[in-house]
Amino acid sequence: MTPRSAFASARSRTRLREPTTRGPALQSATVTTFEQLTLILAGAAIVINAGLFVGFGLQLRLLRAQIRQASDATSADHARRRKEATFEFAVGTAEQYWELSTPLPTAPEDLATYLSTSENEATVLRILELRENMATGVNLDILDLEMIDRLEGRRIVSAWKTFAPFVLARRRALNQPSYCCELEQLAATIEALPQDR
Repeated sequence: MTPRSAFASARSRTRLREPTTRGPALQSATVTTFEQLTLILAGAAIVINAGLFVGFGLQLRLLRAQIRQASDATSADHARRRKEATFEFAVGTAEQYWELSTPLPTAPEDLATYLSTSENEATVLRILELRENMATGVNLDILDLEMIDRLEGRRIVSAWKTFAPFVLARRRALNQPSYCCELEQLAATIEALPQDR
């Protein structure tokens, strides 16, 4: 072999080795067009997904606000209807009181002489029944306490104070400790309310 051919053969062997030793390093450093497109598409997908995530988050916040507003509106409507029903009940009950149209005692001391006739006792029983029905509705939170207090509060407290001796005696006579207990409870509740009402 001539020196030239030996040099050429050594050179060709070096060229063959050069790519094999540097090959993986070169392959990882260079990115093909396909890989570039894949990276661009992956980046775009991440941005789109992040945008969708933020958009869904905003929609959920808006939905929560709408649900809260609808709930508040529904609660306000229920409260208004309850006040209307309470007003109608109070007016209907007042009409029944007017039908009785009997001057009632205003102090417990006058009650004994008033109850001397069976007709007056029937009137008192009817009034207590009407007041007890109203008190039951308020105590069960069916009727609105604020409306009843504004419309009938003082009369309810006055009726309880006036008729309490009669009610307590009737409880003992009938052996019914719960007789007119709703009225007693409502009168106590109304008396406990702030005076600046």
